[in-house]
Amino acid sequence: MEKRLAKISIAIAALACNFTLIVSKPSQASTLIFSDNFDAENNGIEATNYTSLTNWRVSEGAIDIIGNGGRFDFLPGNGLYIDLDGTNFAAGAGRIESSILSFGPAGKVILNFDLAGNQRFPAPQDSVTVSLSNLFSETFSLPSSAPFQTFTRTVQVPSLFNARLIFEHSGADQIGMLLDNVSVSVNSPPDTPTISPTSVTINEGQSVNITISGTDVNPEPLSFYLNNELFGIDSSTSGIRSVSRTNTFQDDGVFTNTVYAQDSIGQISNTVTQKVTVLNANPEIKQLSVPATVDEGSVFSFSASVTDPGTNDVISYSWDLDGDGGFGDYNLSEGDFSYPDEGIYRFGLNVSDGDGGSAAETLDIEVKNVDPNITKLTGDLNVKANETFSFLAEAFDPGVNDTLTFDWDLDGDGEFDDFTGSEGQVILEDIFEKVFEEPEQIKIALRVSDGDGGVTEQSFSVTVTPNNSQPDPPVFSSSNITIDEGQNVDITISATDADPEPLSFFLNDELIGTVPSTSGTRSISTNLGPFIDEGMFNNIAYVKDASDQRSETTVQTINVLNVAPTITQLTENLVVKPNELFDFFADASDPGLLDELTFDWELSGNSLFDDFTGKRGQWLFSEPGLFDIALRVSDGDGGEAFQSFSVEAVTTLPETVPEAGSMFGILSFSMLGLSIRLKRRFVVCRIDSDCAIPSTEL
Repeated sequence: MEKRLAKISIAIAALACNFTLIVSKPSQASTLIFSDNFDAENNGIEATNYTSLTNWRVSEGAIDIIGNGGRFDFLPGNGLYIDLDGTNFAAGAGRIESSILSFGPAGKVILNFDLAGNQRFPAPQDSVTVSLSNLFSETFSLPSSAPFQTFTRTVQVPSLFNARLIFEHSGADQIGMLLDNVSVSVNSPPDTPTISPTSVTINEGQSVNITISGTDVNPEPLSFYLNNELFGIDSSTSGIRSVSRTNTFQDDGVFTNTVYAQDSIGQISNTVTQKVTVLNANPEIKQLSVPATVDEGSVFSFSASVTDPGTNDVISYSWDLDGDGGFGDYNLSEGDFSYPDEGIYRFGLNVSDGDGGSAAETLDIEVKNVDPNITKLTGDLNVKANETFSFLAEAFDPGVNDTLTFDWDLDGDGEFDDFTGSEGQVILEDIFEKVFEEPEQIKIALRVSDGDGGVTEQSFSVTVTPNNSQPDPPVFSSSNITIDEGQNVDITISATDADPEPLSFFLNDELIGTVPSTSGTRSISTNLGPFIDEGMFNNIAYVKDASDQRSETTVQTINVLNVAPTITQLTENLVVKPNELFDFFADASDPGLLDELTFDWELSGNSLFDDFTGKRGQWLFSEPGLFDIALRVSDGDGGEAFQSFSVEAVTTLPETVPEAGSMFGILSFSMLGLSIRLKRRFVVCRIDSDCAIPSTEL
């Protein structure tokens, strides 16, 4: 015997009529017209070769009613169910037909049934064909061990229709597939909807408020579709369902909107149409961004902001840039342009939307002359006595029609009559030699003119210096120094120079002094003052000679170490009564003047220094005993100092011991305090607020 297939095999018969098969779950809006779970058959008792089904007839072969705790209850808990291949081998496999079912008008039929394998082994392969007249036919095969599983099929009914639901088993071996829980539900499509307005004429860019309404005999929501796209959903389940929305039409033309309604299981109504006529509108130039005045040769940006109510319209741009009255010089919405010479120019734009709409605008632009621009000129020079040097210049004028003239003043008399370069539009490069005798300084000046009144002047200096050498790099008396913060540092810097001239000493780009000696090693000392914070500091030194020649730099590193704070004042040991407030106070100093000191107190004996933060405060102990009050002062850079005093709480104070009253007011804290705590054995309060001591704590 063949082994059962390990998967479900489904075959759909090809029928002559036109139907739609949809796999779905039944809708809550559907109407149940047939249902049978077979539990009432034969008074709930198993029976073989059973022929007296209440809602069915056995038209062929034999079937068995099994289950409900009987001998053949292969799947307990499901009541009675049918073995579609009964125990009468001669009769063959069973075929059962339901009573006649009526459907229509047009709508959907929802079939639900449970199938299971025959639950016996070994077993031949079983299959069942399920059909609903000529609307639906499908064959199902399951492995023998398959439990009950629910199958749902939805069938479109085109019109009024009567049919029987048929289950027909193949084979005849007295071992069949199991059937249970058969139901049939029906649903009808929604009514044809209405659309308002049915016809309208507007301009492109305008909106139309569209309302679609519809009804359905079934109590279910309706979805409305406009041109096959979801328009909206009305979740009401009775009466007229409607949705409204405003649609904007972005282009001219005649548009037909097709509308239909769809119910919760996908049934679609007949369609209705709406006609919308959209007229074209002209584009509008909102802004023409063009400067009123520009410089000749300078590139300026221009742009236009154009709107068209038909947002689908493609705007075409046509510019008149050269002022000749003809459009077509440029065809984008923005760009760059320049004029080669000064004057008044007409600037215009014409736009069109491709649908016959257009707009135009023009304005005048004043183009001003621009002075020439000297783009290259010999820089300031330092030359030795009797040394020959060269000079040159380049210039540019945005007025491409302008002719540039280069006139030089070489002797510093303010007259540009010593040399004139060859005339050219952009570049003049001439070399003119002049010998200066020591000592001398002269200004070399250039004037460039463009022939339209534009003039530019520029100059450079030539300084004649004696032949001289660079001073040697300075030397620190100590290249690296380590000190504590707060200490002073004295440094000495020395240097030499091959030339007989004084030396000026610079530390971190500041002059610290000049040594007038002209030979040997020159030295200078200075005090850098106290270093008020830790860190690594670099001193950079160099020297200059009398001719302003500078040496190479030398670097000294000073490492300033952090110093822990020092507790300078602390409350002395005290004797107090239980529940009596006493004052405590501390002060400290730190050589790191930038360090911010933090005073943390340990008042409860847990060594956490988290009971109070501040210089001064008040405390009490509710029980007699000897207590340590500890203080930790930290500077934020890792430095810490610790100190403590003791407080003895006694029931009766010695006569020589003054009562520990509060100098700051009853139950108060210093404004420097940062926290308020209430613990089992003590109470703390700020000095700037009143608080009561709970009776349970006193």
